[in-house]
Amino acid sequence: MKARGFRVGFVMLVLTNAINTFAMDIGLPGPMPGGGKMSLELFCEDYERDIRQEISQPWSPGTLHGGALVAQDMTQEETRYFARLTYALRRELALQALVGFTRSEGADNDSPVWGLGIQYLVWSCHGFDTTLFAAGQYVNEIKYKHEFYYGPNPPYPNNWEWPEGIQKEDYYELSGGAMMSRDFQFRSRWTLRPYAGLQLSKLDGNEKYDHTWAIVEPLGREVQEGYIRDDGLLTLFGGAGLFWNNRFGLRLEGRFVNQTSFSAGGVYFF
Repeated sequence: MKARGFRVGFVMLVLTNAINTFAMDIGLPGPMPGGGKMSLELFCEDYERDIRQEISQPWSPGTLHGGALVAQDMTQEETRYFARLTYALRRELALQALVGFTRSEGADNDSPVWGLGIQYLVWSCHGFDTTLFAAGQYVNEIKYKHEFYYGPNPPYPNNWEWPEGIQKEDYYELSGGAMMSRDFQFRSRWTLRPYAGLQLSKLDGNEKYDHTWAIVEPLGREVQEGYIRDDGLLTLFGGAGLFWNNRFGLRLEGRFVNQTSFSAGGVYFF
């Protein structure tokens, strides 16, 4: 299921137009002035989030069959890969579309992800920009395979084969917040844009457990449904983009508190 540890050494070099370079990370405000009305970013993300999840427990003495669903505090760990298209309706207003996939820790598949977002530049002065944003994304059918078995107590028959069960989860995440950025110009062609802000987000989804149980032969099939929720709303983030000639760029970002993630990507403006 979910692992509790976090991979510490996360280092990525992402070339601007390499497609092997994904929750909705915050990213920079819409296309930079002079950079065109659209941008395409390819990025990847190492992602952790504290969650509250209702999980299926093994059989225990005193139950007729199957295990109870028990809520536990856990950590959702994923590695994500995304392409994000940003379109500036005007300088201060940009729309975003996100598509990609995620691989959850211990999962048996790559799950598709879709998202939409909007950013609005509310204040700009002397190179400082303050931006409000809102976004939503949906993760479809993360699948885990487990050996679910409910009774009888050990010892088991020598020829016993543990039946395999399937756990599936779907969830959506809604977020909104604010960030501030500052442009620094170098040698007329290079621009550095550090940024930082805060985000409030809500994660909500469903778990489905499809497994086999047995007190006596024959085996029986049981389907249980649980939930997956966020275990905290606030996230702080910070990052920086480095751009060349208002056309190409690289971006790094980190998020902390309820979410812990690091992302890296390449941007092309057109």
